[in-house]
Amino acid sequence: MVSRSDVWLGRARWPALALAIALTTAALVGAQSPPARAAISDAPPIAAPFDLEALIRAALLGDPAIALAALDVDRARGDLQQQRGRFDPLVTSGVAASAGERATSSTSASDVDALSSDLGLDQQLRSGRTLSASMRVDRDGSGRAASNLGTIAFTLGQPLLRGRGRDIAAADEASAEDFLRSARADRRHTVATRLRTAVRAYWSLHAEVRNVDVLRRSEERARTQLASTRILVEADRVPAADLVQLEADVLANEESRIAGEQARTAARLTLGQILGLDATASAALPDPAIGFPASEAATLLDVPDIAALLDLAALRRDDLRAAAERERVAARDVQVARDDLRPSLDLLLTPSYTGAVEGGDVDDLFAGLYRNVPGAQATLSLRLRWDPRNRAAEGALVRSNAAVAPRALERAQLRQAIESAVAIARD
Repeated sequence: MVSRSDVWLGRARWPALALAIALTTAALVGAQSPPARAAISDAPPIAAPFDLEALIRAALLGDPAIALAALDVDRARGDLQQQRGRFDPLVTSGVAASAGERATSSTSASDVDALSSDLGLDQQLRSGRTLSASMRVDRDGSGRAASNLGTIAFTLGQPLLRGRGRDIAAADEASAEDFLRSARADRRHTVATRLRTAVRAYWSLHAEVRNVDVLRRSEERARTQLASTRILVEADRVPAADLVQLEADVLANEESRIAGEQARTAARLTLGQILGLDATASAALPDPAIGFPASEAATLLDVPDIAALLDLAALRRDDLRAAAERERVAARDVQVARDDLRPSLDLLLTPSYTGAVEGGDVDDLFAGLYRNVPGAQATLSLRLRWDPRNRAAEGALVRSNAAVAPRALERAQLRQAIESAVAIARD
């Protein structure tokens, strides 16, 4: 004889289980893979005319230091996105089925035939509060008639000690924002300094090219003078002893020209290295297409004194701004570490309701969510998590305190260096 429970197992249980599994996997439908980051392409070859515009374009594309600074910005942007993801809604779901027998006493047992499924949404707020909503259905088919329970609940969590307030709960996100601003400032400073280095190397190469031209013309004049003197010696118009000094002058000019060519090659390779080129591409760099800029009378900035210049440097120097951002992060880490020393005590308020329906059909599994609901209920609870020793938090506080002084020293030393450079440049 087939029991009612067996009929439910064979006819209605598996469609209900399939529907519960569908609820479990529904949240995964919209998942997307993160886009792959485009690879940094190799810098194109530099062709003549090699002017300042071509130099700057090549430096921005090929300078390894600029590329690394851009990667630091990408990494900081990824860290910020990761920290912001902590405040994204989180969908949770699960399904469980059990069947068999369980002991009810030392001499008896009863059938176990149950199915449960839940679907929830959790939200962490930047204020430290937590919000969650859940829907749960349970079916017990071990009796003569399958019973179904449907529960909908909402939970509001309020931290009372650790993790309370935006300054603490969103501290990691704020630090990631500071690090991103620091990385962007470092990138701007790197671009400025590397472009200055590239322009200096460009003018150095131009100077070496002009120097080789001068040395070559000097060598040609010495050889011409030597040839003319040899003609005069053959005509017995000048003594042969004059040739000794002229031949020595030719050798000296030739030696200077070779040294100049070596210096030109070194300047070309140095510029190529700055532009991220290999030795072959660096050696093939064309000569600079433009000459030195016209010399103008030096002008002094229209500022009253050195203090105004220092204030201007403090506003415009991106490396100083980046150091200030890093110092701010270190100070915030100390604040968070001190908060972690406190125990976690949360106040939870959970309003909910539960409905009950009998029946073994698929529709009956979810009917308890909206039928036969006697009324709502609310639960108020406290949850404590406390580590009496809390050595991890103590170690984090020691580490955070130790990181503050180096950041402050880094900024102070950088400001001193800027002040010295400004004073020297003004004088």
